Order: sequence, then structure tokens, then C-alpha cells
Amino acid sequence: MATYRLAAVIVVAWRMLRAAQSRLATFVAEVAVPSFPQGPEALMNHRIMRLSFGGIFAVALISGTLAVLFIGATTDSMTSRNKPAVVQAASPSSTSKADGPKMEAQGAGKDNWDRLSSIAPIVSGLMIAAVGGWATLTVSRHQRASETSRTERELTVQRSSIIPPLIPYLGSDKEREKRAALLAIDAMGDPVLAAKLAEIYGGEGSASALSNIAARSSREVAVVAERSLDTLFHSLKVSIVRLIVNDLPTASGFVVAPGRVLTVAHALRAEDRVVLKLYTGEEIDATILARDGDADLALLETARQDLPALTIQASASSEKEIGALFNEDVTCIGYTGSSTEPEVRVGPVTAIGLQLADFPGDPMIETLLHTAGGFSGAPAVNSKGRVIGIVRLARMGGYSYLISADSMLKFLTRHQVTVNEAR
Repeated sequence: MATYRLAAVIVVAWRMLRAAQSRLATFVAEVAVPSFPQGPEALMNHRIMRLSFGGIFAVALISGTLAVLFIGATTDSMTSRNKPAVVQAASPSSTSKADGPKMEAQGAGKDNWDRLSSIAPIVSGLMIAAVGGWATLTVSRHQRASETSRTERELTVQRSSIIPPLIPYLGSDKEREKRAALLAIDAMGDPVLAAKLAEIYGGEGSASALSNIAARSSREVAVVAERSLDTLFHSLKVSIVRLIVNDLPTASGFVVAPGRVLTVAHALRAEDRVVLKLYTGEEIDATILARDGDADLALLETARQDLPALTIQASASSEKEIGALFNEDVTCIGYTGSSTEPEVRVGPVTAIGLQLADFPGDPMIETLLHTAGGFSGAPAVNSKGRVIGIVRLARMGGYSYLISADSMLKFLTRHQVTVNEAR
């Protein structure tokens, strides 16, 4: 019986190994080789693949042997438990009758081993499928990591050959050259590096390039560009205030002249109590000097005369100026309902001179700034940091509508406020 069991173990293990060999050939032909463009030799020389193949053979052999021994021991145990009943039923005086049940038991054991031998390929198939799946996953992960590493190396080489010649342009006094150099780095596939370099070199060209990157990149990259713009326009934040009307934060505003703050009229009424919260967290009282519901503009007065005023850029009039406005993204800096300091939004100009039927007053500028609640009254600036409009309202789809610089200038002139206008 022991000799037969050993022979059965060898036979079953051999069958499992033959099945493993067949399945490994299929795995190599259909899965592994296509994953290695260098060819089968590179595949077989690959350390992970060699370990995977060795592991598959070892697991198949060991698992098959253990399975045979375990199931064989179980069947023997069951046979031995049934043996006394068979012997007891036989006549004790007849030797031939006593030998009959033994032969039957041995035959039953042999049948069990034959059944086990027949299912060996199925057991090996399951083991190969499990280990092969693990090997495939391991190879796939390693391949992805190799591709990522290779891409990073190629990008590093590309940077080392392309970026040094662009350095003189990044440090140039000509803002167009600076902008072109940064956009070239962005087009090379490294917008994050372009954003960081723009933050370092600063200037109008950097701001323009950052606005372009933020408006046209993925959200992850846009966040990096907006942070760089936030750093670039940091000096503007001291001029932007949050309006707290009757103890509730409602809108934004910005300083247009010493002691004068401009905001939107719909955010407050003549009898409201208004407090201005500065970027530093300081709160100062303000009074309403003028309010025009049709223009949706309001002028506030504060005792603080030392706050720097923003420069207002007159609206584009010539075709060249209008074209430049469309080609350049604008940056809006204001407070949302929950923010503790000004936030930055960047987007393109989509229409100029737009008149909405349900909003009276002068035509507005349509932008895709994705502003949030609290941005009403916030300034929208160009790459030079000059105000081209003030946020009036926002609608679905991320569209924000600006009161034009010309409308602001007319309102301020009527109320004898001198601003630092730039054309």
C-alpha cells in the first residue's frame, strides 16, 4: 500500500507539473511576451519573471504533493473505518471469505487514488491561475514603474537641454519674451515647473503666463498656478477688503483712493452698518458715501488713509486693445463666504459689451472665472495688476459678469473721486 501511495504521489505531481508547463507556455505567449517589447530573451532574463516562473513550479509541486497526501490520508482513514464492518459480516472460518473484503478495500483505495490522479490537472490549473495572476500583476506594476521612471528621466534630459537657453528670456525686461519662455516650458509638458519659475521671475509676463496655465490646465495644475499667482499678486491683497454688513460677511471691495472703497450696491442698503475687514484681520468702520442701484456700484468711506489703492485700467476701445483683452486671461481676487483671506480665480474673457435683460445699467464683461458667493465687489485684474472690472454676479456654468472699468470711472468721477487711472 505504501509503495502504491508513493507511486500515486509521483504520478499526480508529474501530471500537475505537465499541466503547469502547458499553462506557463500559454502565459508567456499571451501575457508576458507582449508586455516586453524587447522580446522573449529580455523577458526570460528579467529577474522578476524568473522568480515568478520558479515560484509557479515550486508552488505547483508542493501544493500538488500536499493535496495528494492529504486526500490520500483521508480516503485511507475512511476505508479503514469501514473495514471492520465488512470483515465482521464475513464467516471467520473461511479464509477466502475474509480475504475478499481486504481486496475490496484495496480496490476502493486504488479507485480513490485514480480519481485523485484524474483531477490533478484541475488542481494544478487553479494553482497556476492564482500564481499566474500574481505574476502578471507584479510584472504589470514593475512595467508601469519603469515607464514612469523612464518618462521622468527623459523629461529631466529634456529640461537640461531646453531650459538653460530660455533663462535669458525669463530674466528679460521684455515681458513678451518672458511670457513666451514660460509658455514654452508649459508646452514641453511641465506646467508645474513653469508656474514655479513664473513665481521666481515675476513681472507682467509671468502673470500672463500663469493666467494662461491656470485657465487651460487640469484642476491639479491650475491650483499650483493659482498659488503662484497668489504669491505674485500678494501686494494687491492689502487693497482688497471683505464687507461685513450688519455683522454678516456679504461681499468684497477694494481701495480706489485714500480712504475710499468701491463695491457693489446690491450688497448693502443706505441704512446698513458696514465694517471692513482687512487682509491682516483688522476691522475698521465704514460709511456709505454714494450708492447707484442702476450701475450697481457703491462708494464707502473709511478713516484709514494709508491703504494702497489699486490702479484702474480704462476699458479697451481699439480693435487691438479688445483683441489683447480676449487673448489674455483675467485674475479675480476676493473673499468667499468661508475664506479668511482673499482667494484667486483665473479665467478667460468670453464676451465684451454684454447686456443682460434682467440687469439694468451699462454693458458688462463676461468671463469664465468660476467665482463663488462673496466675490461680488471683487476686482478683476489683468497681467499688469490693473483693474479691468468688478464682479457683479455669477451664473451657472462658471460664468461671472464684470462691471467694466469705464462704468467704474464714470461713477467715481461723478462723486469727485480721483483715481490712479492708467491707459
